[in-house]
Amino acid sequence: MKIEQMSDKLIKYEVGTSVTVDHMRELVKILEEKLKQQQTFGIIIIRNGDHQKNPEATKWFNGWLKKNKPLLKQYCVGVAMVTNSDKLLKLYKPLAGIMISKMFGCSGEMFTNESDAITWMLGKMRNR
Repeated sequence: MKIEQMSDKLIKYEVGTSVTVDHMRELVKILEEKLKQQQTFGIIIIRNGDHQKNPEATKWFNGWLKKNKPLLKQYCVGVAMVTNSDKLLKLYKPLAGIMISKMFGCSGEMFTNESDAITWMLGKMRNR
């Protein structure tokens, strides 16, 4: 897992082979900082290949998302998911926007490369 602030308005979260509650806490710490600034931002999530699911981490993060969805809706311009997994693309690409919107309260899209995700995100930021 790696979290990088690509700019003051763009967070990149690279999912590793396993996700823990501590990983989610680290991401949430950065998201909470962004929300406190009350400025728009975007999130790029990179998932290359499969990773082990952690129900505890998922439940914890989903609880945080639900609690903070009104603020995310206000300040998050979008979530771009990037994957090289054909399996994930086939399963989630058609529904990515709907799923991300329900989870984060902002628009979302799925991409096969980071460069397209960044281009999409910059467009979302310009239009906001």
